[in-house]
Amino acid sequence: MMYLRMGQSLEEIAGKYQLSLAAVYAAIAFYYEHKANIDCQIQADEAFVEAFQRDNPSKLRQRLAALQGE
Repeated sequence: MMYLRMGQSLEEIAGKYQLSLAAVYAAIAFYYEHKANIDCQIQADEAFVEAFQRDNPSKLRQRLAALQGE
């Protein structure tokens, strides 16, 4: 996600998590080899989160909205 959506370089990711550059490249290679399945799982996860947030509104957000008069 950091590479694909956030635009971070593989070198940045390796440095941030103290991984070898080879390991990060291997992870990206694995993603591209299994792109359809991984993208499908990501979409399913995002749909789950969206439904959960819709069905379980944040009490903190509700309270802040009430304090702001919304």
